[in-house]
Amino acid sequence: MVQSLNDPYSKYFTSEDLDGFMVILSGEYEGIGAYLLQDEETGQVFITEFVDGSPAKIAGLKIGDVITAIDNTEIANMTMDAITNRIRGEEGTSVRITILRDGQSKTYEVTREALIIETESAKIIYGDSWYIDINQFANGTSEHLWDLITTMEEEVAEPESVIIDLRGNSGGYINSATFVAGLFLPHLTPLLQLDYGTFAETLYNGDTGPYQNLKVFVLVDQFTASASEILAATLQENGNATVIGTRTFGKGTAQQMSQYWDG
Repeated sequence: MVQSLNDPYSKYFTSEDLDGFMVILSGEYEGIGAYLLQDEETGQVFITEFVDGSPAKIAGLKIGDVITAIDNTEIANMTMDAITNRIRGEEGTSVRITILRDGQSKTYEVTREALIIETESAKIIYGDSWYIDINQFANGTSEHLWDLITTMEEEVAEPESVIIDLRGNSGGYINSATFVAGLFLPHLTPLLQLDYGTFAETLYNGDTGPYQNLKVFVLVDQFTASASEILAATLQENGNATVIGTRTFGKGTAQQMSQYWDG
């Protein structure tokens, strides 16, 4: 029934698929510590970023690698959820990841670890600028990012510029992305328009935008997708932001989850 929609972004999750999906967004899981992104048209799965201390990165995998097989099983025609379920597993167990890089196929054996994912980090750079790196818009992004900004503000109250790094960020919760946008935009600035086909809804900034007068630079790459593309576009169109990087992934859409009583 879901496939009949002919929409590559509408998916049915089994209870197991849903558990795996929510674990990734919660920030704690057992696996290899790599962020993945699937091209819905070609089915190719790319490594877009790594968790700090990632066993995948330590084993030799790189950003931009295309995963072709897991434990010698080709992943062509598999859904993203099926792929991530195969990669995840108990700490201490291993998984064989076959990738395509520069036209050559390579296989790496990676030992899974229990990982706590810090989806955002921040620091002062050049002595006068805030650097904010967001790898994914997860459950606690808003609260954690606010704490990080408050800490930087204590050190540098009026930064020369703010750099928001969205490279490798494949998206996540749209409300977390609009929270970030609202920090740098005036009150009642349009943050996002959702087009439902028969009608459209515009979301406006409910905050005063405490940092709306700061100069903002947004870093993007070919794996900047979904909610992170929306954030980059919102800041560029409405605020004093310059977007720097390469053409982004091209998924400016949002999904809404409907969960059934049986999971």
